[in-house]
Amino acid sequence: MKTEMEHHKAQLSKIASCIEKGKRFLITTHVHPDGDCIASILLFSIILDAQQKQYVMVIDDLVPKKFDFLPKVEQIQTFEQFRGNNASDVVVVLDASSFDRLGRVNGLWSSH
Repeated sequence: MKTEMEHHKAQLSKIASCIEKGKRFLITTHVHPDGDCIASILLFSIILDAQQKQYVMVIDDLVPKKFDFLPKVEQIQTFEQFRGNNASDVVVVLDASSFDRLGRVNGLWSSH
């Protein structure tokens, strides 16, 4: 039986493999964005930048003005700004307890 640490290592290995194999990513988070979710998607975008991956960050709502100082925050698109040009092969959902919490963004991809 796997230890908790072995389980976490296996999960991280799966995530790393998904990032390595993926070509275009859609990164999203929950409705009514707060600092945790905005920071999470921005940090993940930096990870993808380091891997030279293509991505789009899309959320249901506007990013609150108080986060305008964060690097790359202007690249986060709202559902309305995103024109359905979703050629993503990997969807990354961060800081959301369920798909319902994604709002309209939840309908941007088909289930696999």
